[in-house]
Amino acid sequence: MLKFINIFAQNVLKFVNMNVKIKLLTVGVAFFLGGHVVAQKKKSDTTKTKDIEEVVVVAYGKQKRETVVGSNIQISSKNFENRSVTNVGSAIVGAAPGVVATLGSGQPGSGVNIVIRGFTSISASNSPLYIVDGVPFNGSVSAINPNDIESVNILKDAASTSLYGSSAANGVVMITTKKGAKGRDVVNFSTSTGFSSRQIPEYNRVGADQYYVLEWQALRNGYLTSNPTASLATANAYASTNLISGDLQTNIYQNIANNQVVVNGVITNAAKKYNDFDWQKDLFGVGVRQNYDLNYAGGTERTKYYASLGYLNEEGYMINSDYSRFSGKLSADSQLTKWFKAGISMNVANTYQNNALDGSDNASSIVNPYGFSRRMGPIYSPYLHNADGSIMRDADGNPVYDYTTTRGGSVYTGRNAIIENMLNKDYTRASNIVSRVYAEFGLLKGLTFTLNAGYDIRNSKNNSYTNNIVGDAAGFGLSTRSSSLNQNVTFNQLLRYAKKLGGHHNLEVLLGHENNSLKYDYLYARKRGQIVPGNTEFSNFTTNVSTDSYQDNYTKESYFTRVNYDFDGKYSLSGSYRRDASSRFKDDYRWGGFWSLGGAWLISGEDFIKSQSWINFLKLRGSYGEVGNDSGIGYYAYRNFFSLGYNNQAEPGFVMGQVADESLTWETNKQYDLGLEIGRASCRERV
Repeated sequence: MLKFINIFAQNVLKFVNMNVKIKLLTVGVAFFLGGHVVAQKKKSDTTKTKDIEEVVVVAYGKQKRETVVGSNIQISSKNFENRSVTNVGSAIVGAAPGVVATLGSGQPGSGVNIVIRGFTSISASNSPLYIVDGVPFNGSVSAINPNDIESVNILKDAASTSLYGSSAANGVVMITTKKGAKGRDVVNFSTSTGFSSRQIPEYNRVGADQYYVLEWQALRNGYLTSNPTASLATANAYASTNLISGDLQTNIYQNIANNQVVVNGVITNAAKKYNDFDWQKDLFGVGVRQNYDLNYAGGTERTKYYASLGYLNEEGYMINSDYSRFSGKLSADSQLTKWFKAGISMNVANTYQNNALDGSDNASSIVNPYGFSRRMGPIYSPYLHNADGSIMRDADGNPVYDYTTTRGGSVYTGRNAIIENMLNKDYTRASNIVSRVYAEFGLLKGLTFTLNAGYDIRNSKNNSYTNNIVGDAAGFGLSTRSSSLNQNVTFNQLLRYAKKLGGHHNLEVLLGHENNSLKYDYLYARKRGQIVPGNTEFSNFTTNVSTDSYQDNYTKESYFTRVNYDFDGKYSLSGSYRRDASSRFKDDYRWGGFWSLGGAWLISGEDFIKSQSWINFLKLRGSYGEVGNDSGIGYYAYRNFFSLGYNNQAEPGFVMGQVADESLTWETNKQYDLGLEIGRASCRERV
């Protein structure tokens, strides 16, 4: 590491001495204009990467695209580098066939729901497995800066996913982050600014006058239904008399008696006391998104390095919804000797997410801004008013919101979504570290042994506060804290042998072992009885409501192998097998086997296609295999559990919480795949 730091510093000084004047000028102009800078990168720049379509990332390695027999869609960073992408999930939206990627909500920083080739399970999880730089990833993909991503590969069939065995039934999303490259040092700086607003308009709604008439008609018709012998005049009089006093409770017209607002189905033409019934105006607006990224990459014949810093601040269009992320990455790879290569990388990110109160994932909540504003009748104002109809204001000039007036049918009486979203708080802070290290040994010609290790950690803390003025905690106030620590450790060892036989036959054999350990710690506490306004810490609350904590542990051990063969790159065969043991199941059902067989014919490699100018890539492939799914069932489904805390005064008590299913085992998915890949010209596209 000291050697890497020394090389890094020397190159920085060299780079600065040669280019500092032009760089500062260029970066300054780009920052002012919101542009993109690449520091003096010439056409002959040796850092230019190879055609990303020629070699693709596969399970536990890379492979020539021509010989890949599985369904493997590679999305280059070029496909999304000019888009306002908050996380890698957003980059996948609309980028690959057979993949449905939808935004879970409009909450800034929220994840993306990804389903590959439809749902594969009814009761278990349908989320794909994420692999980051060759190691399974259980953290939040939102913590990875998209500007640090080189490519995303989506593995969709058994031939491409079976080497991940018990976690591959829902497909695999492989994320490869950027590294340095041999050649001249390069600095990139980019900045972008954008705006977010609600694009789908609200439903057309009736106005105040129409609303009164419709309610009057409902009362009149209801009376006639309940009193079939009554006359129409009697029903009309009943509706006029009860429209305000018995139903809507609100008369917005000047100098009009309550029983004269609607007479015989006709609204009285009179001026309104006020006309501010738009609840959405204070709930929704325009959010601003700002993004800044700086990275430095370079390398020598033996050592390559990459470093980056990024900052994102994204406001949502709903009040109190925003997301910020400060991220950094360091990586270094060095060919220390002819037979030994090593590398290390680390991604870190601190995130802050201000969660819109019940706005994105709780449609049934009373104060969900969308539901509240839609259900509110267009005669009820968000504000209290003075006698002259003007909006009441506090000492600071802010409007005074109405949560005291009785509304018709007791619709949200005592509630006001605007002021509750302003007074309540719900935010999450998280620290994320994604670290990788590897060592590669060249044992013999064509034989390499690689050690990989990954350590991921996510420390997340959520604070929420429900105010003591209006809403669910009116009169006492409520403060809630929860924290979680997620640690994932993975080690794998790979023995790889590649051999060219007789000039036409190519053989590659992979043997591997992997073990994974996940540890999850959770702590929760809640107190009520706020003492001093403005202080939401536990010391400012009097009564403990509840506390809870627990720890989950999950381990998996695996052995796997893959054999690839091709003849001149035209005819390819591949077979793989993996055996997994998961701690989710009892010992007798813990081990499971998963496998695949596949073949491909590169038709464009045949002479009768080579002579055709209209196509340069045509491949037919097919495969069959079995993959598994052990997620979505909890970590201890094979054990009996008892729920604690059911006490009777000082006597402790507990009840049965879960009945064991000792025979529970893997959910197996059998997958068939047949595909035709077509490409034309220098840019090969998959169909």
